[in-house]
Amino acid sequence: MDVQNQKAIIRLELNSRKMTNAIFQALKPESLSSQKSGARIQIDVEASTLILIFEAQSKSRLRAIINSYLRWIILLKQLSSIIN
Repeated sequence: MDVQNQKAIIRLELNSRKMTNAIFQALKPESLSSQKSGARIQIDVEASTLILIFEAQSKSRLRAIINSYLRWIILLKQLSSIIN
């Protein structure tokens, strides 16, 4: 029986290109290392929109990886507002 990967695409419109690029740069290394854990994450930027493409072997793994990335994005935005 073939197991089909689960996939989700999330597009986040952020306040600025600067914030979008900062989050992109912070998450990019993590997305490259996540392939070892059975998930594939692709991150792209279009103007001030962050595009996250998640792929995993199960729905539970997909949900877990999405939750992690969204928490990291929230944390990065909070840190940015504290610093600025």
